[in-house]
Amino acid sequence: MTLKSLLRPAPFLLALSAAQLARAAESPCEAQRLCQSGSYCMSSKFWLEAESASGAPGDVVGVTFSLHYAPGFDFELNTIDLAVCHDPSLAELAGEPVYSEEILARNPLVMYVVPVREDQDPRHSGYGFDAHFGIIVDRSPVVGELPLMTVFYRLLGFPWESAEISFCDGELLSWNRETCNFSGIDDTRIVPRAWPSPLLSTRNRNGTLTIRASTQTLPGDANFDGRFDVSDPISVLGYLFLGESEPRCLPAADYDGDGQLIISDPIRMLGVLFLGQPPPATTDRGLVSCR
Repeated sequence: MTLKSLLRPAPFLLALSAAQLARAAESPCEAQRLCQSGSYCMSSKFWLEAESASGAPGDVVGVTFSLHYAPGFDFELNTIDLAVCHDPSLAELAGEPVYSEEILARNPLVMYVVPVREDQDPRHSGYGFDAHFGIIVDRSPVVGELPLMTVFYRLLGFPWESAEISFCDGELLSWNRETCNFSGIDDTRIVPRAWPSPLLSTRNRNGTLTIRASTQTLPGDANFDGRFDVSDPISVLGYLFLGESEPRCLPAADYDGDGQLIISDPIRMLGVLFLGQPPPATTDRGLVSCR
């Protein structure tokens, strides 16, 4: 199963029966909009949810996406579409998605996840992927929650940063097709109640990727950003002489490992970075613990 995989030809919509038309007419729709060249009803009876996850820079973490229904909303489900955004400077898609047992048991005839890169959609630098499930053969009602899949992200940012995993509607993809977050119910496309509007609160529940600090880093990485570069001696000098805040990793700032943070540490860092001097022998101890 690949990231662009499991695309099996199938008609997109099944014929509507008279009973289905009647039930769709009674559905709690409040407005319509045009997306993907089709009419969509807005409803507060269902919402999409993304879990939150955390990890250190470089970690690969999984985010589970699920579909939720309000009690008593038992229409037949036939399609699901997700349009999901994230900040590409803080995370990137990694590996293959894992579809839930619950969604596989419903035997969707069309199922794919398409990643969308920043250069494919210059209007939205944080676009992540478009996922689609349909036609769902087993239309047994959803009760409460339907797990859809787990998508994996590699964290790229610095410690203490966070990236929102958000559901984005109406984004134009590289093949000039707009995307919507919707659920096909009785062959009617129903979207969560809130389109961008100050009068409506969003029901979709976005997730957050929190980039936590690793407990270890390189010797000399005084500002604890995972790198040893010129910003590290600068941060130590600012602390020693300008009253700036204490370096985030004092053991790494003590570059020569003599147990004290003094002027010799940033001088030695600069010599190693710019004058070709050898690093202190104490750096052979490998990573240092900051906490």
